[in-house]
Amino acid sequence: MKTGIIFFFWLTLHGLWSQQDHFPWRVFVRDAGVANPGFHSYAWAAHDSLVLVVGGRRDGLHARQPFNAFPQSFNNDSLFVGHLASGTWKSLPLSQMPVPIAEQLALTNPVFYQMGDTLYFGGGYGYVGSAQDHITYPALCLIDVPGMVQAIWQQGNASSFVQQIQDQRMAITGGYMGDIEGKLFVAGGHRFDGRYNPMGNPTYSQSYTEALLWFHVDRNNMQLSQVQSLSDPGHLHRRDFSLLEEMTRAGKPGYVISSGVFQVNQDLPWLYPVRIREDGIVPEPSFSQQLANYHGAHLSLFDSIHDQLHHLFLGSMSRYYYQNGQLIDDPLVPFVPTISRVSRYADSSLAEFVMPDILPGYFGASAEFVPVSLAPQYSNGVFRLHEMQADSFLLGYLLGGLESSSPNPFSANQTQLTKASLRVFEVWIKQDQSMAFEAFDAPLPFEAQLLPNPGNGAALWLKAADVLGQVGIEVFDSSGKRVGRPIREQVDAKELKVPLDASLASGIYVVRGSTGSGHQFSLTWVHRKE
Repeated sequence: MKTGIIFFFWLTLHGLWSQQDHFPWRVFVRDAGVANPGFHSYAWAAHDSLVLVVGGRRDGLHARQPFNAFPQSFNNDSLFVGHLASGTWKSLPLSQMPVPIAEQLALTNPVFYQMGDTLYFGGGYGYVGSAQDHITYPALCLIDVPGMVQAIWQQGNASSFVQQIQDQRMAITGGYMGDIEGKLFVAGGHRFDGRYNPMGNPTYSQSYTEALLWFHVDRNNMQLSQVQSLSDPGHLHRRDFSLLEEMTRAGKPGYVISSGVFQVNQDLPWLYPVRIREDGIVPEPSFSQQLANYHGAHLSLFDSIHDQLHHLFLGSMSRYYYQNGQLIDDPLVPFVPTISRVSRYADSSLAEFVMPDILPGYFGASAEFVPVSLAPQYSNGVFRLHEMQADSFLLGYLLGGLESSSPNPFSANQTQLTKASLRVFEVWIKQDQSMAFEAFDAPLPFEAQLLPNPGNGAALWLKAADVLGQVGIEVFDSSGKRVGRPIREQVDAKELKVPLDASLASGIYVVRGSTGSGHQFSLTWVHRKE
């Protein structure tokens, strides 16, 4: 989150965002008038006009008590194929599969990705009978999508359309998979074995991958090949984020890790994005995404005429939201009905916007957006916004996910108020030249300032109405690399002065920090070494 006390250079950049923003579109959803079987945290793939759904869960948000969290009875023990426009669904039981494959494909929150006719399904968490425990499954399944879809639709035998590679490196849940130039990767996630509890009691073991795992699949020998791991605990210690497709200025496809959970030192979401490139990652700690902080239905649109990329987020969970026109700050990160947008401009600056329409309830978390094939798209699924000449477009569907009647059912120990949503929503955009947006920027309960700035020997000044509490401060260079050691300090006062490292080379840096209230801020520091 950015402060209201920011030096002139940064304020000028912020002001440019709203002047150059070009998005004359209204974004809204309509009830499709059809149902789905009810699932969330699943994998999916498309074939012709049909969608294949594998894994996930059939109940609601997991309970707080270890004995009641992720019961096996609500594993998704069927394979589903649906025609979303008509609401027609068919299924086959996983029991017709070999046991290892059936066990894995019933699990929740896998890493998955469709490349051509293959759906890659890795990891996943849940109760596994052969292990007699809840585990993250150490394997990668390769699913023949056309063959599987046909087998389910015709109610045949689907066992010949899945192959499985056992590999401990695939024991990942809550991460996300993609490919760049034909090379697959898994970003982030964690391995979680045992029974969940929110108090850190010893009912489980957990380890974040903190990495990008690059690999190919050797189909001849049915094994992973050319495996490389890029470790970065500072930026990749996160899970359950949204992995966004994007187009670079050079016209190449790429990805963005958007928000996700949890920070190393506090149970709050990450706010700054990390871009994924073939040669590594590009963190962007100067920006804070505040309106969508957990994995949910999302889509991307690129306007090549104005060189603007727009990411849309449909509901899910967020620390900030509007209620009756008033901005609410809830560190419990509740379910929200917000439709929000993050846009990247030609100068690489970013801005976030609240869209005027909302979802008709608490939907979108652990859901997926399934595009329709008629809307113009790039090969990676990004919509070609500049080619949309009609007055309105059906972009696709918001399918399943979690549905809640309460914004904070988990903290209130009322997870029975949630369920796997049976709803299907059409996602539309409609041209509206009257649309004008102001970049969203949540206020902070304290002041933050860098002085002198620009200059040498700068210090960070914090001033609050209450005790600051646990203060964390990190400094990043222009490439997103952290420089120096992070500062962690308990401050039992309302003011703090922290001198910055004057020995650093002259340049532009980002100073990012947080306080005991969980609020985060970022400031740009123009350092001139004397």
